[in-house]
This record gives sequence, structure tokens and C-alpha cells, in this order.
Amino acid sequence: MNYLEFIRHYQYTHIPSALSQIYYLNNIFVNKLVKPYRDNIVLGKPFGHSAYYYIWDKLGYISPQKYADGVRHLEIDFVDFADVTIGNALGVASGIEMGNGKMTYVNISDSQLQMGATLEAIQFIGRMGQNIKLTIDYNGEQLTSGLLTDIEADTEFFRSNGWLVIQTDNECIGMDYGFSLNGPVVVFVHTEKGEGIREIQSDFEKWHYRPIGDEEMTMTKELSEL
Repeated sequence: MNYLEFIRHYQYTHIPSALSQIYYLNNIFVNKLVKPYRDNIVLGKPFGHSAYYYIWDKLGYISPQKYADGVRHLEIDFVDFADVTIGNALGVASGIEMGNGKMTYVNISDSQLQMGATLEAIQFIGRMGQNIKLTIDYNGEQLTSGLLTDIEADTEFFRSNGWLVIQTDNECIGMDYGFSLNGPVVVFVHTEKGEGIREIQSDFEKWHYRPIGDEEMTMTKELSEL
């Protein structure tokens, strides 16, 4: 089934957040830039969960079934940590990487760059030169407001703390190079909430908690080949 059929079938919500990240996550897992069981996986953006589930199901990493609304590391055994409280993922990833030395992949939303725990983890990881690959779903939007930081300040904070900074979009140019390096690398992926479905993209607040019904399957065919 295609992605729209998938989320309708399982009645998953947080669709705008999932569409914001599904294209670059697809690139990462299909091209094995990150591979379950080989690499550590830490999710600081566990909502938008249907994007992960759809890709992992397609690749055979999970069984076809309904999973939690928000990825749970106790449910998906190759996810080392999923931060449902939001803001702690990068610090936890630092500890996991120190424990086993494996490449550690982290995915977070841009809103977490406003949190003190995230900023402290950025500084520590950079100074320690840890092998952490971080993607940031940089769509500039939160449910109640726009992002309160800006791209120049955010990228400079990473650079000044020893990270290699890559900026891309859903074409993912440069991402494979960044993941091939040792040490801390951050990829700012410039995205849009609800990308691929015009009706959701133009009113993502309305769709934040709504599933897609049968009558809404005609909204778009843009995602049918994903």
C-alpha cells in the first residue's frame, strides 16, 4: 500500500509532522546511511511516527501492524531511545555512543533547539568529538507559533562547538557525505509541514491530531510512488 493508504488503514495522526520528515527519512533508511541493529538509533521526534513505521515496514524491519502513537523504544527493539517528553534525546544519545562507540543517529525537530538540555548536549558532543549524526527537521513551525530561533544563529552554534554543519532539503544533497564521516555532523533539512498534500500543508494546525478518512483519500496522488 502507498503512504496515504497506510495512514488511513492504521488511523495514524500527526500527519503534518510525518510528511515533513518522510522524504529524508526514506533516503536515510533506504540507502542504509543508518541501519537498524548496526547503528544506534535515538529519536527526539517520535511523533510523526507514521513516517518511521511506513519506511521500516516497507524495508521489512517491523511487522505490519498498528504501533503506538509516538515511537516507543520498548516496542521497536532496534530503537535505542525515543524521547516522548521531547528535549532529552541528544543528551541520551551522547551517553549511548560513549557506552558502545557505535555511530549514533539522532533525529529531532527544530523546536528542540530552543531547549537548554539540547544546547548543552550540542556543546558536550562537539567538544568530545563523538560519532553522532544528527538530522533536524527544520520546518520553522510549531503547533502554536513559528520557530523562535533563526538558521544563522542555529548553524553558528553548532560550528562554534565543533560540529560539521550541512544544510539541505528533501533532495538530501550532501547527506551521504556527512554520514560517511567520523565525528559530530548535523544536517539541517529544510522541510515544510504537510509536504506532498496541499490541503494539509496549507492548514497543518487543523490536521495535527486528525487521521485521514476514506472520503479524503482523493486529496492527492503526489505520494503514491513513495
